[in-house]
Amino acid sequence: MMKMNRSLSLSLILIAALVLLMPVTAQAAPSISVTKTPANQTVMSGAPANFTISVTNTGDVMLTPVIVQDFQAPECSRNTSGFLPGRTISWTCSHAGETASYWNLVSATGYDLFTGTMVRNNASARVTVIPWSPALSVTKVPANQTVMSGAPASWTITVANTGNTDLNPVRVWDGAPECARNLSGGLAAGVSTSYTCSHGGRTASYQTNTTAAGYSGLAGRWVNSQLVQVRVTVTAPPPVITSVAPNTGVQGTTVPVTIQGANFVVDAAPPQYLTIEFTQPGTTNSLRGLLDVPEPTSTTIHWDVIIPAEAATGAYDLKITNPDGQSGTLPGAFTVTAPPPPVITSVTPNTGVQGTTVAVTIQGANFVDSAQGRYITIEFAQPGTTNSLGGGLDVPPPTSTTYHWDVIIPAGAATGAYDLKITNPDGQSGTLPGAFTVTAPLPTLPPTPPPLPPRPVITSVTPNYGVQGTTVPVTIEGANFVVDAPPPQYLTIEFTQPGTTNSLRGLLDVPEPTSTTIHYGVIIPAGAATGAYDLTITNPDGQSGTLTGAFKVIPPLPPV
Repeated sequence: MMKMNRSLSLSLILIAALVLLMPVTAQAAPSISVTKTPANQTVMSGAPANFTISVTNTGDVMLTPVIVQDFQAPECSRNTSGFLPGRTISWTCSHAGETASYWNLVSATGYDLFTGTMVRNNASARVTVIPWSPALSVTKVPANQTVMSGAPASWTITVANTGNTDLNPVRVWDGAPECARNLSGGLAAGVSTSYTCSHGGRTASYQTNTTAAGYSGLAGRWVNSQLVQVRVTVTAPPPVITSVAPNTGVQGTTVPVTIQGANFVVDAAPPQYLTIEFTQPGTTNSLRGLLDVPEPTSTTIHWDVIIPAEAATGAYDLKITNPDGQSGTLPGAFTVTAPPPPVITSVTPNTGVQGTTVAVTIQGANFVDSAQGRYITIEFAQPGTTNSLGGGLDVPPPTSTTYHWDVIIPAGAATGAYDLKITNPDGQSGTLPGAFTVTAPLPTLPPTPPPLPPRPVITSVTPNYGVQGTTVPVTIEGANFVVDAPPPQYLTIEFTQPGTTNSLRGLLDVPEPTSTTIHYGVIIPAGAATGAYDLTITNPDGQSGTLTGAFKVIPPLPPV
C-alpha cells in the first residue's frame, strides 16, 4: 500500500511539473464521459452479465485521478491517473450470481488539479434475469381404445421437457407397469422423447394413470408433469362357429344338428338372447329352427333345422349373433338337398291268392309322406304284359319308410310274379322286381280256429313333442286298439322314459277312441324330465305294442 501511494505521489509530481510547463490557456474546461454496453441484456438466473465500459476525457485539461465506480457490479470498478485530454480507455467485466433483474449504474469521476474542479458522468445498463423454470409434460395416446378380452392395449407415450433447465433424472410412472420408464440421461431443455408400450391380459374395461417427474439441478428441485388418464374398453370376443353336424338335410324334414364353436353367450339375462340364422347367400331364403336338448353351452348348441318341402336346395350360411350384437358366420354350414329316389326293400306278405285282397307292408326308404299333401303312386305290374293289380292305402298311415297297402287280386288275375314300382311326386321312382306273386287258390281245407286278436300297433303320435308345464292333446294312430271291451276291461296308455322311472300321465280326449285312433291329453309337469319318451299301449287281453321315442319333452323356448 505504501509503495502504491509513493508511486501515485511521484506521478502527481511529474504531472504537476508538466502542467507548470504547459502554456496557460484563457480558461480550462474539464469534462469526462462514460458508457456501459450493452444497454440491455438478458441472462439466466445466477448466470454472468458481461459489460464493456469506456471512459473518455472529453475536456481540454488532464484529469487525475479518474475513479470509475460500479455499484451493482464492483468487478467493473477501476482507478486511473494522468488521463490526458481526448484519451479513451475501455475494459470488459462480468458480474454473476443475481437472481432478480436489476439496473447497473456506473459513475466516472475525474479531477482537474489546477483548478480543483471535479467532473462526473454516469451511465446505466439494464440486466433482465430470467429465473430457472423447470417444467415437464407427458402425453399418452390413444386416450380411448377398444380391445378384445385378453388382448393387449398399446400406447405411445411422449415425455417433453417444456422448461428452460435440463432435467436429470426423469422418471415415468404408469398404472400399466410395462409403460413405466427411467429415461437414461434425462432430458435437455426443450427436448422430448417418445416410446411405445403394451399391456394385456385384462378381461374387463379399465383405465390407467400416467405421470412423470424430473429433477432440475439448476433450480434445485423436482418438477412433476400433469396426470394423464386413458381408458381401455374390453369387449367379449365374437362367436366363432367351427362345425355343424350333420351338415345336410333333405327337403321336407327336420334335422337335429349340433353346432360347435366358441364364445356363444347363452346365459344373458332376458330379453337378451343369442340368435341363430341359416340363410342362403344372395337370396332371401332362410331356414327356421328350434332349440333342442341338451341345454346350450358357450361351445355347443343343439338345434332342430326345419326344412320345408319347398325349401331351396343348396348351401346355407349359419350366422350366430350374441346379445351384444357381435356375430360370427360359417359360410356353407348346411346344405339342403332334394329327396333321393324311393328305394323298395321288401313286401310282406309277398304272395296272394286269386280272388282275395291282401294287406301288405311295403318297406323301404325315401317314400314321400302323403301327410305333406303330396302323394306317391304304387303299381304292381307283370313284366312283359299289361297285367296289373289295383289296391288302396291301409292303416296305419304311411311314413317315409313304410306303406300299408291292400293288394286287390281279381279272381281272374294272371298268376305269377309282379314287379312293384313306387313313384314319388317329384317323378323319381324305384322298382322291386318280383315283389309280389299271385297264386291260384289252394284246395278248400277244414275251417281253422280263429286266430288270436292281433296285438296293438302304434304308428305315430301327433304332435310328437310338448313343452314342460303344458298339457298337449295328441292323436295316437295305429291298429288293433281294443277300446270297446266291457268293463272293467280297459286298454292302458303309458308314456315312459327308457332307463328311468320317469313317466307322463294323461286323460282320454274327444272324440271317442277307435281301433286305429286315440285322442289323448298328455300332462307334462313343469319339472318333467326333458327328452324322448316311449309309448306303450296294452289291450285288455294283455297284448301290448310300443312306439320307441314316440314323444319328446322340451324346455320352454326363450321369449322373443
